Amino acid sequence: MFGRRLPDPCRLLSLVAILAVLALGAGRASAASIITQIIDVTGGEGHAYVYPQEIAVDSAGNAYATALSSHNAFRITPAGAITQIIDSTGDGVHGLSGPAGIAVDTAGNVYVADIDNNSAFKVTPGGVITQIIDATGDGAGHSLSFAISIVVDTGGNAYVAGGGSDNVFKITPAGIITRIIDATGAGAGQALDFPINVAADAAGNVYVAGAVSDNAFRIASGGAITQIIDATGDGAGHILDSPQGIVVDGAGNVFITGGESDNAFRITPGGVITQIIDASGDGAGNGLEFPYRIAADAAGNAYVSGFNTDNVFKITPAGVIAQIADAAGDGAGHVLDSPSGIAVDSTGNVFVAGNLSDNAFRIAPDIDGDGVSDIADNCPEISNPDQADANGDGVGDACAPQAVGCCAPGVFPVVGLLLPACLIGWRLRRRKSRR
Repeated sequence: MFGRRLPDPCRLLSLVAILAVLALGAGRASAASIITQIIDVTGGEGHAYVYPQEIAVDSAGNAYATALSSHNAFRITPAGAITQIIDSTGDGVHGLSGPAGIAVDTAGNVYVADIDNNSAFKVTPGGVITQIIDATGDGAGHSLSFAISIVVDTGGNAYVAGGGSDNVFKITPAGIITRIIDATGAGAGQALDFPINVAADAAGNVYVAGAVSDNAFRIASGGAITQIIDATGDGAGHILDSPQGIVVDGAGNVFITGGESDNAFRITPGGVITQIIDASGDGAGNGLEFPYRIAADAAGNAYVSGFNTDNVFKITPAGVIAQIADAAGDGAGHVLDSPSGIAVDSTGNVFVAGNLSDNAFRIAPDIDGDGVSDIADNCPEISNPDQADANGDGVGDACAPQAVGCCAPGVFPVVGLLLPACLIGWRLRRRKSRR
């Protein structure tokens, strides 16, 4: 009925091909990942890493992490090399006492906010350290107090949130300092109280979360200030209480966590507000309590650290929620306790700091669960822990099976809709080439 009967090996391979292609077309909701501790309390080069706060990552996959009690910050390379980039001496004239926020720009300059000394520093790739703002703020009577968060935009402008002074300052690469928002917020009763986290998009718009005023604002590049969410949350009964983290993705969607309301929201550029996760976490018994910081990748996935539940969640744009790390940390005895800062790089690696476990982890996607991260896997959607690649073409043998009988190159049997298994390798090779 369907033409010539296939020899048994090819019939079996064709069936495998059908199942594989259908599975790939439908997508996979796997939470598989490889978790690696990248720094612990011993820090590096004899410098301790105590009471971690924030973490940032650059385009090369280097992570940068601050530690409040050891008064320093580190760079951790993808290969695992750890370097202290600033310590309590600050720039040698102005000390560093309470490093909290950290950011890195496209040129590799690192920015560190100091809550104790009400200041911020810039560290160049060559190690030159400069204080870029201090307690005097803009020097025009607008002071900076409790500098808790810092972000940098694509133009190299840094933005520092003063939690104690209820304001945010912009510092240009030339050193010009301007206050861009204060306690009055957007005016008309929409005040800003204790700005705790700040974000910026590619267009130069800045976003700030008010932890005590239970709201968030967008400060447009031209200076216009708009409240984008308040304590009513999405207006559908899901409130926002004590926001802790804010981030914006490449499409202009803003994500914000509610620390005391145990949830997070997405706010579209058009102002549509949606709760994306609540206290139930993934709905499979892994709850979320006191979500602290939040990160977003280029695909619109959001990543939330649960400070009290010792875990991390990924939320896709379609609303699929997966726990990607928990208190067990890497599962090798290095636990995760009170995750605070979180960041994600361009390849989907997530970085999280353990505030009370004095460490940080890299969570690398591994959707086929074979122990090889997706970015390094030569067959990322089919488990092949040995990474065998007989012909050396960069595509694993599991994705490009050797020809068997009728599946030889150029020979396609008449089998209706059945596809020879040889096509799997072709499809995955195309997927890999588009990355």
